[in-house]
Amino acid sequence: MATTAQKVKARVEHLKSTGLVLTIHQIQLHLCLIILNSDYPVIHKLQKKEIDAVSWQQSKWKERCSQINNLSDADYKGLAHTLEDYGQFKGTELTGDKIKNQAMALMAEVRMMAGGKTTPIPSKSDEFSVAANIMILCACVGIFAISPLLENNIYQQTDFKTHAVDLSQSPLYRGKEVTTETIAIELRHIIQFLQPESSFIKTKGFPQPVYQQ
Repeated sequence: MATTAQKVKARVEHLKSTGLVLTIHQIQLHLCLIILNSDYPVIHKLQKKEIDAVSWQQSKWKERCSQINNLSDADYKGLAHTLEDYGQFKGTELTGDKIKNQAMALMAEVRMMAGGKTTPIPSKSDEFSVAANIMILCACVGIFAISPLLENNIYQQTDFKTHAVDLSQSPLYRGKEVTTETIAIELRHIIQFLQPESSFIKTKGFPQPVYQQ
C-alpha cells in the first residue's frame, strides 16, 4: 500500500505534467478567496476593506503563512473551539491537537504541491471534508468567514470568472496570464490535494473542469 508521501508525490508529478507552477502563497490565495466569497454578498462587501487578501504583497503572505509555526497548543485549542461552531465540522469532535495535526499535514502537502520538499509527510485525517480542510488552512493565516455557504461541491460552486478577476488583481499573479480556463485547472488540482484519501480513492481522481463563460 502506498504511503502518504508516495500518494502526494504521485499527485505532484501529475501536476507538473500539466505545466502548472503554483507557489504556496498562490495556493493560499485561491483558498482564501473561496472562503471570503462563500459568505453572503453583503458580508463580503462590508469586510472587503478590512480583509483584502487580494491586495497582499508577497511579504505579507510570507508573514501570514509562517504564523502556523508560531501557534501554541493553547492557540490551536482556541481554533478548535472557534471552528467547532461551523457546520462544516458538524459531527467531528475537535481538539487542539487534532486541528494542529491536520493543519501541519495540509501545509506539508501544500509545500510539496508548490515544489518544496517535506519529509516525512504527516498523514491528514479523513475525518475532515474538503470544505473543512480549506477552513483550517485559511484559519491559520487569519482568514475566517462569518456564515460560509461552503459545501463539498466547491469546484462546481465556484464562479470561475469572478475568481479569475480577483486573482488577476493580486501582486502574486502580476505578469502572469490569468484566464478562466487556467484558473479552473489550478483550482481543480488544489482541491484534489485537499480531498480525503478515501474520497480520492473512491472517485479515482477528479472530474475534468467545466468552464463558466
